[in-house]
Amino acid sequence: MKKSTLKISLIALTACFICICAQIAIPLGGVPLTLQTFAVAFCGYTLGKYSGTLSCLIYLSLGAIGLPVFAGFGASLAFLFGPTGGFLFGFLFLAFFCGSVSSKASVLFSFLISLIGLLICHLLGIFWFSHISDISLAQSFLLSSLPYLLKDILSLIFARVLFCKLLQRYPQFSFFRSKT
Repeated sequence: MKKSTLKISLIALTACFICICAQIAIPLGGVPLTLQTFAVAFCGYTLGKYSGTLSCLIYLSLGAIGLPVFAGFGASLAFLFGPTGGFLFGFLFLAFFCGSVSSKASVLFSFLISLIGLLICHLLGIFWFSHISDISLAQSFLLSSLPYLLKDILSLIFARVLFCKLLQRYPQFSFFRSKT
């Protein structure tokens, strides 16, 4: 009972962490530059694929019901289905893929698996942004993805390094990456 209560608390806490990181934003046109990618990747690495994805789903649900948790204190279903909606839904894949990587995986392997999640996130974002903005996929890529790719790749790396350092210092932390 104690472990499940702790797990539920950590899932809620990491959802709050994503909410906070979403508010650290620099507006750059249609898609703001935020720390959400870092937070989502860190949640996946820390909690594992199922709990990390659940944490991200809770974050999306909080925004969907009207709590101002999205970048720029945005909220509502309209925000979820606005220009950045594809990226927001893509976070679920990012958390899942980051959480799929074993805590003992090599740096290269963990990066490649996490990069698949990031690419899915960006592809969803590009397609959705193109649809909503009524522009070509190439234009959508140039406006909504390309300016953020380097920052997002660095976010993956930093989140993994931070997780590994945390695990080295506190080996019992691996409990949180259980299969559930």
